[in-house]
Amino acid sequence: TADVIAPAIAIGQGIGRLGCFAAGCCYGCETDSPLAVVFTHPEALAPLHVPLVPVQLFSALSGAAIFGALVVYRRFRRAPGQVFWLYLALASAARMVEDLFRSREATSSLLPWLTATQALGVALGILGVLAELHHGARDAHHRTHQQSAEGKIDERRGGQRDVVGGPGEQRPR
Repeated sequence: TADVIAPAIAIGQGIGRLGCFAAGCCYGCETDSPLAVVFTHPEALAPLHVPLVPVQLFSALSGAAIFGALVVYRRFRRAPGQVFWLYLALASAARMVEDLFRSREATSSLLPWLTATQALGVALGILGVLAELHHGARDAHHRTHQQSAEGKIDERRGGQRDVVGGPGEQRPR
């Protein structure tokens, strides 16, 4: 299912960004930061001998962090699909931040203040959050009905539950 492959997609994207760094594509904007990287290989796709934000490395780290978050969250999911929707929300948010540091020459812009990947990120992020909220609300509704059904059994017995078994082994009769 999508819940199983979502963490793999996240770590795969992180590893892929290491390839981007090696090739010099998807490069960041110019900076005077001490974290800047300078590409010198003549076949690099990034501008040569210019200090740039290493946005590919930040993207690789965010992919690893999202992978970790999804693996942990998978243990707590309440409904199928939640891990995948969380992946969409987290990956979209990460991409929105990364694109702030990406060179305009390395991206395609829809508007002067919005890249194509940011627009897609906004749409997928909203979809991910809405789906996650829907799954949570549906799960809460299901739990309420389940508890209500169990309560009806108790009401027929005057609110008392008969218990059978010895110490440590109590179950409703």
